Amino acid sequence: ITSQPIEELKYIENYQQEEIPSWGIFEIQTILDKFKIENFKLKEDKYLSDLLLEKSEGNPLYLTYALTEIQTNSSNIYSVLESLPTYSYNLSNYYKYMLAKLDTRLKVPQILSGVNFSISNIELKEITGEGDYVDETLNLISPLIKQNFSQNGYIIYHESFRRYILDELKSKNISLDRAIFKPIIDWFDEKGFYSYPKAYRYYLQFLYNG
Repeated sequence: ITSQPIEELKYIENYQQEEIPSWGIFEIQTILDKFKIENFKLKEDKYLSDLLLEKSEGNPLYLTYALTEIQTNSSNIYSVLESLPTYSYNLSNYYKYMLAKLDTRLKVPQILSGVNFSISNIELKEITGEGDYVDETLNLISPLIKQNFSQNGYIIYHESFRRYILDELKSKNISLDRAIFKPIIDWFDEKGFYSYPKAYRYYLQFLYNG
Protein backbone atom coordinates (compact mmCIF):
# COMPACT_ATOMS: atom_id res chain seq x y z
CA ILE A 1 0.00 0.00 0.00
CA THR A 2 1.34 3.43 -0.90
CA SER A 3 -0.14 6.89 -0.61
CA GLN A 4 1.83 8.47 -3.44
CA PRO A 5 1.55 7.87 -7.24
CA ILE A 6 5.23 7.03 -7.63
CA GLU A 7 6.72 5.93 -10.96
CA GLU A 8 7.66 2.47 -9.69
CA LEU A 9 4.01 1.45 -9.38
CA LYS A 10 3.85 0.69 -13.09
CA TYR A 11 6.12 -2.33 -12.51
CA ILE A 12 3.67 -3.96 -10.08
CA GLU A 13 1.29 -6.50 -11.60
CA ASN A 14 -2.42 -6.23 -10.80
CA TYR A 15 -1.89 -2.86 -9.18
CA GLN A 16 -5.15 -1.11 -8.36
CA GLN A 17 -5.48 2.61 -7.80
CA GLU A 18 -8.12 4.11 -5.56
CA GLU A 19 -8.62 7.87 -5.44
CA ILE A 20 -9.65 9.44 -2.15
CA PRO A 21 -12.43 11.99 -2.75
CA SER A 22 -11.59 15.65 -2.20
CA TRP A 23 -12.97 17.29 0.90
CA GLY A 24 -16.13 19.37 0.84
CA ILE A 25 -17.59 22.10 3.00
CA PHE A 26 -18.49 19.72 5.85
CA GLU A 27 -14.94 18.41 6.20
CA ILE A 28 -13.54 21.93 6.00
CA GLN A 29 -15.89 23.13 8.73
CA THR A 30 -14.78 20.15 10.84
CA ILE A 31 -11.08 20.92 10.47
CA LEU A 32 -11.78 24.59 11.27
CA ASP A 33 -13.22 23.40 14.57
CA LYS A 34 -10.13 21.27 15.16
CA PHE A 35 -7.89 24.30 14.58
CA LYS A 36 -10.21 26.40 16.78
CA ILE A 37 -10.75 28.91 13.96
CA GLU A 38 -14.17 30.55 13.61
CA ASN A 39 -15.93 30.04 10.28
CA PHE A 40 -16.84 33.71 10.02
CA LYS A 41 -18.48 35.51 7.09
CA LEU A 42 -15.97 37.25 4.80
CA LYS A 43 -18.51 38.83 2.46
CA GLU A 44 -22.28 38.83 2.13
CA ASP A 45 -22.38 35.46 0.39
CA LYS A 46 -19.04 33.91 1.39
CA TYR A 47 -17.73 32.30 4.56
CA LEU A 48 -14.15 31.41 5.45
CA SER A 49 -14.89 27.77 4.62
CA ASP A 50 -15.99 28.78 1.10
CA LEU A 51 -12.72 30.59 0.38
CA LEU A 52 -10.71 27.69 1.81
CA LEU A 53 -12.54 25.30 -0.51
CA GLU A 54 -11.80 27.53 -3.51
CA LYS A 55 -8.11 27.82 -2.69
CA SER A 56 -7.49 24.19 -1.75
CA GLU A 57 -9.95 22.42 -4.08
CA GLY A 58 -10.56 20.15 -1.12
CA ASN A 59 -6.95 18.98 -0.73
CA PRO A 60 -6.45 18.13 2.99
CA LEU A 61 -2.70 18.88 3.02
CA TYR A 62 -3.14 22.31 1.46
CA LEU A 63 -5.96 23.03 3.90
CA THR A 64 -3.62 22.21 6.77
CA TYR A 65 -0.97 24.58 5.39
CA ALA A 66 -3.55 27.34 4.84
CA LEU A 67 -4.95 27.01 8.36
CA THR A 68 -1.45 27.12 9.82
CA GLU A 69 -0.87 30.33 7.86
CA ILE A 70 -4.08 31.74 9.35
CA GLN A 71 -2.98 30.87 12.88
CA THR A 72 0.38 32.53 12.27
CA ASN A 73 -1.16 35.67 10.71
CA SER A 74 -4.52 35.92 12.46
CA SER A 75 -4.72 39.73 12.26
CA ASN A 76 -5.71 39.77 8.58
CA ILE A 77 -7.02 36.37 7.56
CA TYR A 78 -8.67 37.47 4.32
CA SER A 79 -5.51 39.03 2.86
CA VAL A 80 -3.47 35.97 3.90
CA LEU A 81 -5.77 33.63 2.00
CA GLU A 82 -6.05 35.96 -0.99
CA SER A 83 -2.26 35.96 -1.33
CA LEU A 84 -2.06 32.16 -1.41
CA PRO A 85 -1.92 30.50 -4.84
CA THR A 86 -4.69 28.12 -5.79
CA TYR A 87 -4.14 24.39 -5.49
CA SER A 88 -1.79 22.73 -7.96
CA TYR A 89 -0.65 19.12 -8.35
CA ASN A 90 1.84 18.18 -5.61
CA LEU A 91 1.33 21.70 -4.21
CA SER A 92 4.13 22.97 -6.46
CA ASN A 93 2.63 26.48 -6.74
CA TYR A 94 2.41 26.81 -2.96
CA TYR A 95 5.95 25.54 -2.38
CA LYS A 96 7.26 27.91 -5.04
CA TYR A 97 5.34 30.76 -3.40
CA MET A 98 6.79 29.96 0.04
CA LEU A 99 10.38 29.64 -1.15
CA ALA A 100 10.08 32.93 -3.07
CA LYS A 101 9.63 34.63 0.31
CA LEU A 102 13.15 33.54 1.25
CA ASP A 103 14.76 35.34 -1.69
CA THR A 104 18.17 33.61 -1.91
CA ARG A 105 18.24 32.21 1.63
CA LEU A 106 17.45 28.62 0.70
CA LYS A 107 20.07 26.76 2.72
CA VAL A 108 17.78 26.00 5.66
CA PRO A 109 14.98 24.29 3.67
CA GLN A 110 17.61 22.50 1.60
CA ILE A 111 19.30 21.08 4.69
CA LEU A 112 15.93 20.14 6.19
CA SER A 113 15.11 18.29 2.98
CA GLY A 114 18.29 16.23 3.33
CA VAL A 115 17.74 14.86 6.83
CA ASN A 116 15.15 12.44 8.21
CA PHE A 117 15.58 13.53 11.83
CA SER A 118 14.76 16.65 13.82
CA ILE A 119 17.39 19.36 13.81
CA SER A 120 17.52 22.45 16.03
CA ASN A 121 17.99 26.06 14.97
CA ILE A 122 21.41 26.04 16.64
CA GLU A 123 22.42 22.98 14.62
CA LEU A 124 21.07 24.58 11.44
CA LYS A 125 23.20 27.64 12.17
CA GLU A 126 26.27 25.42 12.56
CA ILE A 127 25.60 23.59 9.29
CA THR A 128 24.57 26.53 7.12
CA GLY A 129 26.54 29.42 8.65
CA GLU A 130 23.40 31.54 8.13
CA GLY A 131 23.29 33.02 11.64
CA ASP A 132 20.14 34.98 12.47
CA TYR A 133 18.78 34.26 8.98
CA VAL A 134 18.04 30.75 10.25
CA ASP A 135 15.49 32.04 12.75
CA GLU A 136 13.91 34.28 10.10
CA THR A 137 13.73 31.40 7.64
CA LEU A 138 12.17 29.01 10.15
CA ASN A 139 9.53 31.62 10.90
CA LEU A 140 8.74 32.16 7.20
CA ILE A 141 8.42 28.45 6.41
CA SER A 142 6.70 27.55 9.70
CA PRO A 143 3.61 26.08 7.93
CA LEU A 144 5.90 23.60 6.13
CA ILE A 145 7.74 22.28 9.17
CA LYS A 146 6.84 20.82 12.54
CA GLN A 147 8.67 21.07 15.82
CA ASN A 148 9.65 17.95 17.72
CA PHE A 149 9.97 19.07 21.32
CA SER A 150 11.26 15.71 22.57
CA GLN A 151 14.19 15.84 20.13
CA ASN A 152 14.59 19.63 20.32
CA GLY A 153 14.36 20.39 16.63
CA TYR A 154 12.47 20.86 13.38
CA ILE A 155 11.58 18.46 10.61
CA ILE A 156 9.70 18.86 7.32
CA TYR A 157 5.96 18.34 7.84
CA HIS A 158 5.20 16.46 4.64
CA GLU A 159 7.35 14.44 2.27
CA SER A 160 6.03 16.30 -0.79
CA PHE A 161 7.92 19.45 0.23
CA ARG A 162 11.15 17.46 0.53
CA ARG A 163 10.61 15.99 -2.93
CA TYR A 164 9.83 19.42 -4.36
CA ILE A 165 13.13 20.87 -3.15
CA LEU A 166 15.18 17.91 -4.39
CA ASP A 167 13.45 17.92 -7.78
CA GLU A 168 13.97 21.69 -8.14
CA LEU A 169 17.69 21.34 -7.46
CA LYS A 170 17.99 18.47 -9.93
CA SER A 171 16.09 20.43 -12.61
CA LYS A 172 18.67 23.22 -12.29
CA ASN A 173 21.59 20.75 -12.46
CA ILE A 174 22.62 21.59 -8.91
CA SER A 175 24.64 18.88 -7.18
CA LEU A 176 22.68 17.42 -4.26
CA ASP A 177 25.92 16.16 -2.78
CA ARG A 178 27.45 19.64 -2.62
CA ALA A 179 24.30 21.60 -1.80
CA ILE A 180 22.84 19.27 0.82
CA PHE A 181 24.74 16.13 1.78
CA LYS A 182 28.32 17.41 2.07
CA PRO A 183 27.48 20.22 4.55
CA ILE A 184 25.64 17.73 6.76
CA ILE A 185 28.43 15.13 6.53
CA ASP A 186 31.06 17.79 7.33
CA TRP A 187 28.98 18.85 10.35
CA PHE A 188 28.73 15.26 11.59
CA ASP A 189 32.51 14.95 11.24
CA GLU A 190 33.08 18.13 13.24
CA LYS A 191 30.73 17.06 16.03
CA GLY A 192 32.37 13.65 16.40
CA PHE A 193 30.81 10.24 15.86
CA TYR A 194 31.17 9.06 19.47
CA SER A 195 30.85 12.39 21.27
CA TYR A 196 27.67 13.79 19.70
CA PRO A 197 24.44 11.77 20.17
CA LYS A 198 22.89 12.69 16.82
CA ALA A 199 26.10 11.87 14.96
CA TYR A 200 26.27 8.47 16.68
CA ARG A 201 22.60 7.76 15.97
CA TYR A 202 22.19 9.08 12.43
CA TYR A 203 25.59 9.48 10.73
CA LEU A 204 25.97 5.95 9.30
CA GLN A 205 22.31 5.78 8.36
CA PHE A 206 22.63 9.17 6.66
CA LEU A 207 25.66 8.02 4.65
CA TYR A 208 23.81 4.89 3.56
CA ASN A 209 20.59 6.68 2.56
CA GLY A 210 22.36 9.67 1.04
